[in-house]
Amino acid sequence: MTQIPNRKSEILQSMQDSMKECFQKSCLIIEKEIELHASGIWDGIKNAIDESLKHASEMQSQQKKGELKYLAFSLLSYGLFMDRLEMRVDAMDDGFYLDVEEAAGHYHFAFLQDKYLDDLEFLYKKSHEKFIRLQNHELEQIKRKYAEFYFSIIYRIMESLSELIMQTVLDSGISVADDFKVIFGEYMDQAVILNTGEKKDNEIFSDRNG
Repeated sequence: MTQIPNRKSEILQSMQDSMKECFQKSCLIIEKEIELHASGIWDGIKNAIDESLKHASEMQSQQKKGELKYLAFSLLSYGLFMDRLEMRVDAMDDGFYLDVEEAAGHYHFAFLQDKYLDDLEFLYKKSHEKFIRLQNHELEQIKRKYAEFYFSIIYRIMESLSELIMQTVLDSGISVADDFKVIFGEYMDQAVILNTGEKKDNEIFSDRNG
């Protein structure tokens, strides 16, 4: 049986310039969208935060959760399989992802969705021009790589909102630890600390570090 060569590196390398060019053009449009709809974007993210904090507060009153130590914003990798840019918000005590019960909310970056899908369609077309008989898993690699560009936008959005997020938590009246942190990353993976009284520049947090 003929073995199909692994072209992953070759494909991604070949598509790199197209991805950058496509993203740069999209950024101009996205920046305008954010400027026009900043208030609505924050309202949607705040609703997800409020949902998470409401669950956590109820659990605290039932002695099922300790004081909050983390508010974690996580990009969901499964969303990529559904072409959906979705973020999860978890309010956690010192048990981190081992909390007895979850207190989570979700936010869909709908204002990015159409542009993201348009970009993918363009990149798939480009890739078919360069390579013959592209397999679904090879297109999936292009999608995963290009999603990183959009994840960088989401990170910058969340970083710019970090003070508002911290204030929202403090104003909610929920019990929080003195070293409470707002963190951002991929679900159950490394995260960057966005806001805390003990924040250090470029500090990285991971539950794998114990």
